[in-house]
Amino acid sequence: MCAPLPGCVSRRNCVQKVLSVVSEDTGVSPRTVAKLKAEYLRGNLVSPKRRPRDVTTASTRTVKHDSFTVHAIRLKLQRMYAKREIPTQGSVRKAVNKDDDLPNFTKTTLWRVMKDMGFTV
Repeated sequence: MCAPLPGCVSRRNCVQKVLSVVSEDTGVSPRTVAKLKAEYLRGNLVSPKRRPRDVTTASTRTVKHDSFTVHAIRLKLQRMYAKREIPTQGSVRKAVNKDDDLPNFTKTTLWRVMKDMGFTV
């Protein structure tokens, strides 16, 4: 058994002294130390689960390119099919980038948008 702390008169006084020493060492209030000790003695001391990160959707293609842009690209593709032209990625990109109402697309971004729409080129 441990030696009693100096100034301990009763068991209750000794426990309070230990709680205050531990709280000073850890920087936590004595009440919190007492609650943690009681929870440990009950046997259900469990660390909290990790919370999942908040997912941001600000950079996805569906947010960047609205339905107007997707619809305009679809119309350009359908016009090419109507003219009996084979829509290659280069020809679609030229037609889309030539239009002033649409943003300029890189080859990869246009390919991904068309893939999202269901077209494979």
